[in-house]
Amino acid sequence: MGREIPLSALGSVAVLFPGDLHELALYLCEAFDGRDRETNTRHSDVRVGPSRPTVHGLEAYYAQATHVDLRRVEETLVKAGFDLGATIKFNAAESAHQTDRNPRN
Repeated sequence: MGREIPLSALGSVAVLFPGDLHELALYLCEAFDGRDRETNTRHSDVRVGPSRPTVHGLEAYYAQATHVDLRRVEETLVKAGFDLGATIKFNAAESAHQTDRNPRN
């Protein structure tokens, strides 16, 4: 597998408020899991997932949702030492929806 960073590593990063990127990343990981489950249910002959956002993808979603300049978000992440090409590794224990996490595993 390629480069990964744990979701928890984003907890101390702040663009507009402490933990804002972590909260969005948590939502995205859960949303990606939901999309994977839906795809797998609709297409029994195909297995997708777990899909995960990259740090660069997270910065783009954040900039789009908040209308904060993409360069500002990127600078914050780079200054914090993040590899923009890394995939965010989701820790199911951080989820509010732990009951059916990754039923394929």
